[in-house]
Amino acid sequence: MSDFITMCYGEISEKGIIRFLSAAHPLPLVFCSDHDHLVPPDEQNISVSQPIGFIPSRHTVDIKMNYNPVGFKDKYEINELKLPCESGIFILYTDGLSEHFEDSFEKEIEIILKKSKNFSSKTIFNRIEKRIYDLKDPEDDISYVVIKKVI
Repeated sequence: MSDFITMCYGEISEKGIIRFLSAAHPLPLVFCSDHDHLVPPDEQNISVSQPIGFIPSRHTVDIKMNYNPVGFKDKYEINELKLPCESGIFILYTDGLSEHFEDSFEKEIEIILKKSKNFSSKTIFNRIEKRIYDLKDPEDDISYVVIKKVI
């Protein structure tokens, strides 16, 4: 059993802006429906922090009473991604999903999104799930969320 967790927490606005923090979690996938492609994240402007519980926070009440030889965690940085088109799709997911597809992960998801972009988030979710099981039974836990912005 591990003493730490990874997570992604965020909020999305009606303007197509997602603000999130990542605790050692994969970056969201951003699909631009207007141009039929995944938009690569600007990883130089994205902050990914250690998992929660990995090292103690510098901002704890008892910081002066604790010593940690590896140091302390700074505050989590809030990242912001803007959908670069009028309508599009964000996919938040665990590493179990990307590892399931191995090297073809983004290609497989992009194909599904191209074919499904005019359907509901639920339908897109179901098509991803179908592809997961068509490929093989999962060996790890898989979680994902489909968020769709339409005009």
